[in-house]
Amino acid sequence: MTIEDFNARRLAYRRSQVVPGLAFFGLFCAAGVVTVFAAKRMDRVGLDSVGVGVLAASYTLIGLLMYYVLAWVPRRRLVQLGLTCPKCGARLNGLNPSVTASGRCGCCDTQVLESR
Repeated sequence: MTIEDFNARRLAYRRSQVVPGLAFFGLFCAAGVVTVFAAKRMDRVGLDSVGVGVLAASYTLIGLLMYYVLAWVPRRRLVQLGLTCPKCGARLNGLNPSVTASGRCGCCDTQVLESR
């Protein structure tokens, strides 16, 4: 991959991170909505096992979805764009400028960019 191709892929990766960020924010808001409904139910019915079970299940589901959005979606996108080292799997799009300067992976020193 050339340096121009590498920079274009890095830009595409940065742009693709808008959707997971919005999804995380939406899930965060969903947790607030669940809390409001739980508070209203507790005012009406009181603390019961059904309410606690639904609340625990919804928080667990929202937490797992938040983890997926923050951890797995970006990693999968990096692999799709080819922004991982083919040898060690390290991310090539970090703040370390060694990839663009030398064309080599910062972790294992494998050549990842074509020579100029």
